Amino acid sequence: MSQSRGCLTLREMTEVNDVLIPLTSSGRPLEEGVRMFLPQSHGRVKHMLQLLHHKLDLGIPLDEAVQDDALMLPEVYQTMVSAGMVSGRLPQILEMFSVTLDKLISIRQQIGRAMIYPFLVCLTAYLLFIYTIVMIVTRFEDFFVDQRDPLPGALVIMVSLRDSAWSWWWIPLLIMIVMWAWWLLTNDGQWLQRGKQVPMKMIPGLKGVLANFQRANFARLLAMLLQENLPYQQSLMMTAQATGMTEVLAVLERDDISTSKSTGGVLRDQLSPYLAWVIQTGQESNNVITSLQNAASLYQRRAERMLLIFQLVFPVVLLGLVGGAATLMYALAIFVPITQTFEQLSQIVIGRGW
Repeated sequence: MSQSRGCLTLREMTEVNDVLIPLTSSGRPLEEGVRMFLPQSHGRVKHMLQLLHHKLDLGIPLDEAVQDDALMLPEVYQTMVSAGMVSGRLPQILEMFSVTLDKLISIRQQIGRAMIYPFLVCLTAYLLFIYTIVMIVTRFEDFFVDQRDPLPGALVIMVSLRDSAWSWWWIPLLIMIVMWAWWLLTNDGQWLQRGKQVPMKMIPGLKGVLANFQRANFARLLAMLLQENLPYQQSLMMTAQATGMTEVLAVLERDDISTSKSTGGVLRDQLSPYLAWVIQTGQESNNVITSLQNAASLYQRRAERMLLIFQLVFPVVLLGLVGGAATLMYALAIFVPITQTFEQLSQIVIGRGW
């Protein structure tokens, strides 16, 4: 299966799903339905649907059509469609995928909103710092030069920063702009891959949210495939690939879960001890589907609860850390030199008897 490049954004994939879900559940020819939606589409989504309509019109099945890189769909989405076609549950699987997209979009929006005010605080503090070393420090320097007195140590550092400001003043601004642009642009379907979520997982409190949503999707999709009596190993491999769990997929491709003892350790590490136990004992259990459905509900509720806590706590913590750090750096960079300057001025006044 090919790996698409320049994938659609999460919101664009939601728009594609909004087209495909009603069409796949209506029983009407897909090419006809996609053609009807084309006038309502815009931008890259319209281009993707035009290409998809062309392929479907040639008689290419949907699961083969979506694998074309030109459609800009991530490998996770391609596997979801394949799993839906194999199991005959395509509308339900696409609906589940839409829920995942909505959660990721919501999380990114929450993080973006939480970063706006700290970003403005950093920008304001930096601009005030530049203004201070260019205007205020110059006034103090002129006074000491006129009086032929040595500059205080901290003021010497500020003067050297001012003299070299032309070569570095734009670097912090560029870093802030690049980071903000990176955040806005890295919201495509590659983030559905487990390995591509590393930047989001580095945010405190978010790793557990993403992991539990992924476990819930894994258990729910596996239950759907098993309900259609697909082979157990095949269902596991399709589920791992469709949910972006590349480590689990690699182990399943190498070992048979029914005979390999090392597979259990990987499942426990990548999924969870409980879900790994359900999967390992599933082939001998008559109620594995019910157990997986219960596990999906359990991890979904846990993820929702953790997400609520994250949404309440993260903005406050981020504002405190960034705002406090910016205030501290501004105080050290500005008020320390000014304080030393006033102290030296007072000593000069006392020494000269003014």
